[in-house]
Amino acid sequence: MLKIPLKLSIRWIVAIPFIVQIILVVGIVEYLSIRNSQNSINELSLKLRQEVTRRVQQYLKTYLSTPFVVNGMNSNAIESGALNIQDVESAQYYLWKQIQLFESVPNVGFGNEKGDFIAIEG
Repeated sequence: MLKIPLKLSIRWIVAIPFIVQIILVVGIVEYLSIRNSQNSINELSLKLRQEVTRRVQQYLKTYLSTPFVVNGMNSNAIESGALNIQDVESAQYYLWKQIQLFESVPNVGFGNEKGDFIAIEG
């Protein structure tokens, strides 16, 4: 076997361990930084999805409950005598006013046992 003499100066022998340590430290810091960034992005996207979900649920709850509120108001108005369903003109005006108040309700109407039906579209 052929031996090749390897001559390293004392300067290289002292410098190489420091260079290796610096490269290792930089690599570890970079890895931890990337991992922390990924965790932060995942956490932020989760919060954003939760906020969007909450807002959609709130909008749907309001949007879907409004017709029930309008029906309850109409029922109370009929029972109290404030809405006379026999007077078609005043009933139409009352229903038209309700459509003006509740923008999410596109039309309002009512019918009776006789088969009469009144509907107002906004």
